[in-house]
Parts: sequence; C-alpha cells; structure tokens
Amino acid sequence: MCVDEKKWPQNVCFFAVGASTGLILQNAGLVVVVPLEPRTEGLLALPQLNHLENQSVIIMKGFGGRELLYDTLVTRGANVAEWEVYKRVKLDSPVFTEDWYPAQIRCIIATSGEVIQAAFEYFEASWLTTLNWIVVSQRTADIASKLGVTQIDISRDASDQALIQCAQHVVKRARHFSEH
Repeated sequence: MCVDEKKWPQNVCFFAVGASTGLILQNAGLVVVVPLEPRTEGLLALPQLNHLENQSVIIMKGFGGRELLYDTLVTRGANVAEWEVYKRVKLDSPVFTEDWYPAQIRCIIATSGEVIQAAFEYFEASWLTTLNWIVVSQRTADIASKLGVTQIDISRDASDQALIQCAQHVVKRARHFSEH
C-alpha cells in the first residue's frame, strides 16, 4: 500500500478522504488508500490507521480543518504534523448563479460544518430552520441541529451520486406526506 515513487521514501503511505483527491494523487503516480466512506470518519475506520504508536503522520488540509482527524490520530499514538495548504475564504455576500426567491427553496445540501455556519451568517435563521437539510455526517448533522435545524437527512457520503439519491428520497417523502 505504500509508494513506489523515487521522490518519496519507501515507507510512506498516502490516504485520501475522498475519491477525487485519491484520483489526483494516483495520477501523480502515488499509491493511495481511499475509504469506502469518503469523510474523516471513514478514514479513521481504516485498519491501517488504528495502531500508530510513534508513527509520523502529516495531514495536508485546509486552514482550520480536520480537527477530528488530528485529535484521533494523536490519541492513537501518532506524531502528527499539519500542513495547511489552502484556505477557504468567506465572501462578504453570497454569489448566486441564478435568481431565486426563498419560497422556491425547500432543501439545503451542506457538505461541511463551514457551509452550515456560512448559511446561518448570510441568511435568516428563522427561514433556514424551516427547511429540510441534507448533510454528510452525524458531525455535520449535530452542527445543524445546534443551530435549530430539525429536518435533517444524512447522506451515505459526500459524493454527488449519494447526495442526489438522498435529495430524491427527501422529495419523494415530501410528495408522500403532501398526498396524505
């Protein structure tokens, strides 16, 4: 499972949270392990990351992200360094790709805690809490719940396919309730 690349030592293993990142690393000639569940929790469930006493681990991530990954790896005995290689920049106001009205929105899909926080900073909580939300993990569901959201569905993962499938389920459920 480790790299056979001349630029990296033989004992270096690469892990990616999701398939897109994994593919980028594979295209760079690296051997990469990607969990079936593409989120921090899925990565932490991998058996290769269970026993890390005195192992060195580098987490390449966005500024301020992956706290759960860091904390858990440290608890498992790893010597963890974090490389913050990008920073999400919050816009002063949202950029809309289309004109829309609040009455047209029935569901919000949020793929991170940061997205949820930004929604509550930009829009009225009294409106946001009336909507259905689709999130990608129990952790993000907990964040939305603490902000007052009560209608929360958790997607099986953060892939487009899983999010679309979850949204279809939400729409089907809403139709069923409106018919009865």
